[in-house]
Amino acid sequence: MKLYHTVAGIGPDLVLLHGWGMHSGIMDSIAARYQQRFRVHSIDLPGHGRSRDGSSNFTLEQVRTALTAVMPKNAQLLGWSLGGLLGMSIALDAPTHVAKLILLCSSPQFFSDQHWPHGMSPALLSGFADELLKDYRGTVLRFLGLCTQGSPAVREDLRKLKTMVFTPGAPEPQALLSGLHILQHCSLIDRLGELTLPVHFIMGAHDRIVPPDAASAAARLLPDASISVIAGASHLPFISHANECFTELDRHLV
Repeated sequence: MKLYHTVAGIGPDLVLLHGWGMHSGIMDSIAARYQQRFRVHSIDLPGHGRSRDGSSNFTLEQVRTALTAVMPKNAQLLGWSLGGLLGMSIALDAPTHVAKLILLCSSPQFFSDQHWPHGMSPALLSGFADELLKDYRGTVLRFLGLCTQGSPAVREDLRKLKTMVFTPGAPEPQALLSGLHILQHCSLIDRLGELTLPVHFIMGAHDRIVPPDAASAAARLLPDASISVIAGASHLPFISHANECFTELDRHLV
């Protein structure tokens, strides 16, 4: 499994991991801002963006192995949404690769259940899986709409996303199913106590996918955690509230 991977800048290593259905280009504004302070690694997940070698059917363990194969060690890792969940998994099972985690609108468990009421309903996630088999482009666009709900600039945010999502080529349907399977079934809650490295959450106050209380609940289980909540933001604070998001990143990237 070969992943498209670019490196720019000079300094300590900073790895950027994007979320479901997108590609590393969605985080270009973050990469551009920090290239003067960090050596920024931007990676496309399997079957997304320019990572198209046919290995689009993957498990959590397989994508984690592929990511650590291209990542430097002792890096700061900034993961958005699914990218944050993958970052937590890397920090748990390949700890020499991660010195600090910054989780942007992410959670140790994306689905809700009786023990974790801080995620999406399993029925909604199952619905996305069913719809992917019928109309995967339409399903991706529906998900992007969910990402922008609650933002005061919802139309502008959605317009930007629609422009970006298919720019390097549409994500492969099987890759979308594989990523969705991780979101539907992966839970790292019981392992959070193993994460002794610093973890900082940046959340959107109006996020409909990962509510801010998910960060609060996770932080109580982490030895070294802090939280920032951006007022008015939804699941895309680095797009809708870039200045506020960068202020928080400036404080926590070292």
